[in-house]
Amino acid sequence: MSKYFALLTRLGADRLANAAALGTKIEITHMAVGDGGGKLPMPDANQKKLVNEKRRAAINVLSVDPKNTHQIIAEQVIPEHEGGWWIREIGLFDKHGVLMAVANCAETYKPQLQEGSGRTQTIRMVLIVSHTNAVTLKIDPSVVLATREYADAVVAKTISDHEKSRRHPDATLKEKGFVSLSNATDSNSEAQAATPKAVKTAYEWATTANNNANSRLEKSRVVQKTGAASDHVMSQRAATEAFARRDLFTAAGNISAILTPTKHGSLVVADGKHGPFLSLQDEQTGEITFSVDSAGNIGQGLVLVQSGGTGAKTAEQARTNLNIYSRDEINQLLGGKQDTGNFARGDLFTGAGASSAMKTPAKWPCWRLVMVDGYP
Repeated sequence: MSKYFALLTRLGADRLANAAALGTKIEITHMAVGDGGGKLPMPDANQKKLVNEKRRAAINVLSVDPKNTHQIIAEQVIPEHEGGWWIREIGLFDKHGVLMAVANCAETYKPQLQEGSGRTQTIRMVLIVSHTNAVTLKIDPSVVLATREYADAVVAKTISDHEKSRRHPDATLKEKGFVSLSNATDSNSEAQAATPKAVKTAYEWATTANNNANSRLEKSRVVQKTGAASDHVMSQRAATEAFARRDLFTAAGNISAILTPTKHGSLVVADGKHGPFLSLQDEQTGEITFSVDSAGNIGQGLVLVQSGGTGAKTAEQARTNLNIYSRDEINQLLGGKQDTGNFARGDLFTGAGASSAMKTPAKWPCWRLVMVDGYP
């Protein structure tokens, strides 16, 4: 049998088994050392306290052995200013003060600093249990001292975790930090850094823009009138004044139109297949005041008498304007009693439907004036 060993007390074993069964946790918080009453004690499962406790304090380290997951390692650091007694026994207590495990150790004297030989003493207990997950591995770093080995391990792990993580501060306009890269050349972001590719693209664009600016026309080459120079350009004002206003010229389908400056009237030109070939239109009322078809026939409009026309829109008005009477009108004026052949010769004056005609007496050359009532 080993001379030095550690074991769970009955109270500790019961609490550990109950925690494992219920899925709860046991919180081991303190470690105590004692001198065994002057001799090396043998750990007993029925113990509820150490034989002769000298010091009890919070545990510095409580962890599961990475090489053996059934072993719990507990450590405590005794500072150099405490001592003046022998260490022969060790105990672990939970947060309620129950002795969970007890052990003995090779006896060693812990001197006090005032004795002239002070030292820091590290006490370690390794406890084998079946359910390490039932033990809360937690310490309060504000009330304990760490061993050099523990501190080195924590620092190394912290650095390693930090190197693998992305938890780095981002750079800002006022603080240093890490930034992500971007190839964008049109972004407004103030949290990304431009790549050499983005800088090169922006430089090329700037160079191109500068070259284009150098090749632009000088202001003195912008003129305000028309001309034949090949190295001058017209201003917008000159172009507007020199060329037809677009708002006065329109086109849709087979029709083109020129509007008056006041847009009250328009001259419309069409292909002649679906309406007048040329017409004048009142833009206010939509009325066509004059029209000519593709054959030159006047469809609407007046030709003045002094210009060789009738000055009328109807046959009746035309006869009135030209002082011409139809055969019926002449007969009516004569009371219908005279020989119509003497006054309105049938071979010279004819009338049928809505038209009437008058011919010259001579057979050759022969001319005829035809009057209609204005309806097709």
